[in-house]
Amino acid sequence: MRDTEVAGTVRFCIGRNLPGGVSQMKSMTLRLSDDIAAELDAVARVDGTTVADQVRSAIEDRIAARRADKEFQARRRKALEENKAALERLAR
Repeated sequence: MRDTEVAGTVRFCIGRNLPGGVSQMKSMTLRLSDDIAAELDAVARVDGTTVADQVRSAIEDRIAARRADKEFQARRRKALEENKAALERLAR
């Protein structure tokens, strides 16, 4: 898989491993200012990785932080409860 970088637009895939070693990927396009894109590219080059690897790592770090954030978890539980009835109706 090749990551594509074009003047402030980064295209990358986010994946997850499924049972049996199968990998599922979702392609995304991320629009960045030229300055941020240049800085991200520089960070990736210095770290010896791709821009997509840097983006995936940042997203994984953000999700891990949210899992540990008690206030976020409280809001998540509230949203789940608020949507539970509607989701159950959709399941019928």
